[in-house]
Amino acid sequence: MSVSYSYMIDTGWKKMTGFLFRPFRLSRWFIVGFSAFLAYLGEGGYSPNINPKEVMDHNSIQQMKEAYSELTSAIPTGTVFLLVFGIFVVAMIILILWISSRGKFVFLDNVIHEHEQITEPWKEFRKEGNSLFLWRVGFTFLMLAFIGTLVFFLYSYIEAGVNRGESAPFWIYLSFLAVFLATVLYIDLYLNHFVVPIMYKRRTGVLRGWHVFLELWARHPWPFLLYGIIMLGMGIGVFLFVMIAGLLTCCIGFIFLVIPYFNRVITLPFLVWFRAMSLYFLEEFGEEYKLLEPVPEISERNGDEEKGRSGTEEIVSP
Repeated sequence: MSVSYSYMIDTGWKKMTGFLFRPFRLSRWFIVGFSAFLAYLGEGGYSPNINPKEVMDHNSIQQMKEAYSELTSAIPTGTVFLLVFGIFVVAMIILILWISSRGKFVFLDNVIHEHEQITEPWKEFRKEGNSLFLWRVGFTFLMLAFIGTLVFFLYSYIEAGVNRGESAPFWIYLSFLAVFLATVLYIDLYLNHFVVPIMYKRRTGVLRGWHVFLELWARHPWPFLLYGIIMLGMGIGVFLFVMIAGLLTCCIGFIFLVIPYFNRVITLPFLVWFRAMSLYFLEEFGEEYKLLEPVPEISERNGDEEKGRSGTEEIVSP
């Protein structure tokens, strides 16, 4: 099957500019930006610079063991403290996942219908949002369990190597990390870009949404794999653009970017663009996946606005 990636990029851009700039209304940016804030809550932001080789080095492991021993010896209730802290972290993760799962349908609804609503889609897509939430909770803790198991085996392997006076080769850590990250990123991409829109259109749960998508993916795997690579490249390009723009403002722009809500408002054009691109890409596989109407030309959009304004003037005229 022939898929046009230029179509989704160009049409998605037209959808974004028409929605946010024709006409430009600051109130729309703040409301739709808030829905984007809900949808992407807990995602993105600062990523610590971690060197896997340093983390898994036997000296680092020994330092972590010593730090834990000092904590439990310095604080008589150190274990209880860690347990309470762990419960708090888990509760926050669950809360963030619930809000963002419901928010994804709010943001999607605003992009599709080009309006700025929060309460109505939040209530209307409660069932789909909660289904998505439960799946994401299960997937998140499954990944945490997998990471814990992986770290345990790597730790045992390294400790055994240390006892023999050996050091595990770095490529082992790198290969595990690369495969794991690629798998998780593709799952997250497919969930947000395709499964959620399928759930929205068919008003179905997340398992059914995954079933429909995986059937489509099985028939056309390469276009979807290439889509992920293109999104990665475009994401890097957007990141570099934002960094350059921040530097051109003498780093003042970075002050607003570190505030999550203002970050979403400032980067809203890119969020809407990427959201629209995924919808236009999905509709190339058949009418049953279509969620957006054709993007009107600038003249048509302006004509509709003039017609709406003239109609309003007629109503209010004495």
